Amino acid sequence: MDDPLSRFEPGRAVLLDVKTERVEVERTHDTGDRGRVSTDRTIAVRISTDEGLGVATVADPGDIDTAIERALTSAEIGTSEPVEYPDSVDPAHVSSCDLSAVDEDELWDLLEAVVSEVPDDVTVTSVSVTGVRRRVILRTPSDQAERDESSVTVSLDVVGEFSGFAWDASVGPQDIDPELLAREASEMASETPKGRVSCGELAVAFHPRAFSELLTYVLIPALSGLEVLKGTSGFDREDIGREVGPEGLRVVNDPTLDRRPGSYAFDDEGSTPKRVELISDGILRSFYTDLYSAGRLEVEPTGSGLGIRRPEPSPANVIVHGDASTEEVLEEADLIVYRTLGAHTASQVSGRFSVTALWAETEEGRVAPVSVRGNLYSSLRHILVSEETESTGVVESPYALLRCRVG
Repeated sequence: MDDPLSRFEPGRAVLLDVKTERVEVERTHDTGDRGRVSTDRTIAVRISTDEGLGVATVADPGDIDTAIERALTSAEIGTSEPVEYPDSVDPAHVSSCDLSAVDEDELWDLLEAVVSEVPDDVTVTSVSVTGVRRRVILRTPSDQAERDESSVTVSLDVVGEFSGFAWDASVGPQDIDPELLAREASEMASETPKGRVSCGELAVAFHPRAFSELLTYVLIPALSGLEVLKGTSGFDREDIGREVGPEGLRVVNDPTLDRRPGSYAFDDEGSTPKRVELISDGILRSFYTDLYSAGRLEVEPTGSGLGIRRPEPSPANVIVHGDASTEEVLEEADLIVYRTLGAHTASQVSGRFSVTALWAETEEGRVAPVSVRGNLYSSLRHILVSEETESTGVVESPYALLRCRVG
């Protein structure tokens, strides 16, 4: 049977066929063990005409012709601007799939391994492991490419004298360190905070796990080409080439790293992913883009368009580091913050954030949860950032010293 896309010119149509298998296992203090297995399939047809871009989705391959007609009707309305897709797909050579990610026995073994590392004086209230395997087939009128990807996410909540939590994500179960997760959650829960920190403007050192949350909700989305176009970023296109941080600051987006949960061989528009230095030597160099935002910004796309229906620029493996030692960062700190709550309320436009430091320490020891407020953009100009980093999911973050308002 003829390919239904063959009626379109190269660059005018894309079909994305996504098959997802998900396995979830969990243990909670109230309900005990539970396991769930689910699968789904979504086929998205995108057609770019002179009038606009049309999209339609179906679950049955037999309905592709219907989806094409719906997409054409959608394009006629002209609610989305047209784009030009690549004529052919040139996948990157990247390993981003582990079949054991959806092996239920492997996931239960990982769950048990995490629980076994929690000390006896700490109670596990909830631990869950979710494995996802996804096969993506992308077709154009003249080409077809496939990619496989997987991820395993572990979340742990415990209670001791205080409450603690930890999480991580990887490509496969063997990439998760059960001992590290259990230790981080247990140390956070091991004692009730007794001291109080002095209020005022202080030098605050953020542990990589805590700083990764500020990066996730402020800096990383602000470096999206689409957010720049919409005016919902702290940067604009004229900022390219401008100094935004100290000379040693570097921010890289790299979807091509092997065995990293943010990697992929091609994006959901058929573009080849690229390693991009977003900030280097403290200078803003680039944004990560999809086809639409790259066209509007008049730059080359970075292969960052992800999403089944309407892809948008999406960060992959973001690596942030500087040139200071961890010791330098910690020695300058009045307060060290290991875990925060509320980073999702931060503004990627203004850079302002207000979080609760759930786990923080001074030279005298652990202190009670306290409010920490600041502006990440203004702090970037004088930030002290470590060369050493730690990975949490798709963000590789450093120790960072910022001037903040505490209390």
